[in-house]
Amino acid sequence: MILLDDDQMRDFIVNGYVAVKTGLPVVHHQRVCAQLDEMLGGIGNLGNNVLPLIPEIQKVFDDPAVRGALTSVLGQNYLMHPHRYCHLNAPGSDGQQAHKDTYEGEEQVKRHRCRWVLVFYYPQNTTADMGASAVLSGTQYYETVDVAHTHPEKVLCGEAGTVVIAHYDLWHRATANTSTKKRYMLKFLFSRVEEPQPTGNGGVESFAGEGDPLDPLLRSLRGWHQGVSEPDGADLSTAEAADLAKDLGSKDEIKALYAAYALGETASAPAERELLEGLRSGDEAVRVNAGYGLAAMGSRVVVHLVDALCGDDDGVRT
Repeated sequence: MILLDDDQMRDFIVNGYVAVKTGLPVVHHQRVCAQLDEMLGGIGNLGNNVLPLIPEIQKVFDDPAVRGALTSVLGQNYLMHPHRYCHLNAPGSDGQQAHKDTYEGEEQVKRHRCRWVLVFYYPQNTTADMGASAVLSGTQYYETVDVAHTHPEKVLCGEAGTVVIAHYDLWHRATANTSTKKRYMLKFLFSRVEEPQPTGNGGVESFAGEGDPLDPLLRSLRGWHQGVSEPDGADLSTAEAADLAKDLGSKDEIKALYAAYALGETASAPAERELLEGLRSGDEAVRVNAGYGLAAMGSRVVVHLVDALCGDDDGVRT
């Protein structure tokens, strides 16, 4: 098994995806393509049953590079979800608008901490003009498409056997196929089943650079992946915590996320009080962002969350 190195994990946390290539021979992917041709030309797209129909696909997910990347991102004992689909992008097809996928079971909860991933497997050489998938790099932490579109679009190309693992909430789309070749992409879902275990890598470095508004968020997520259970940020005064809390409901999504994680990465009582007050707000955006900050604070806030479960407001309980 080939685990992701530190630079690859950093890229995944910042950009929301990582690409690896299997060590399987080209002929293996050619056989998969031939069987996909037969399926779609005959009985049609079997959706979830594509893996039982073409069991050779399982070898892709047993590949050391793919298993290592999934283990690095999702931890040991991750699960393959039963939903999967063969996406055919035929010549002349139009592209999609950028979107986030709905969670299977219609769950609507979004997560910054990576508990689910999308996995895209390309069984043929894929170039940009073949209608390849594209991602808006670094947008997995945003809810609004306008903010997402301020980030660069990356077209996912590569040789046969390329596998892209993406944070489930990353904004993405299929691009237009302007070539004369059809493009297959097999989409699978995988989920985490346990919290990250301590790695022994002490200290979480700055990610985006001093003053960058996303740096507290990225530091928090890197610490979580390393199994750091409690933040060690500097204390905040009552006035400093109150100033940050004013931005939890900001229309500027980046400013609101900065406030949430700047409060959450501290161990200060004033920050904790502001986040708990935000959790009980009548403003849903404030509640959601306060929740991110409280999650970053770690186990010290659990007792307060138990109290919140007894509240009258179903939004607070949720």
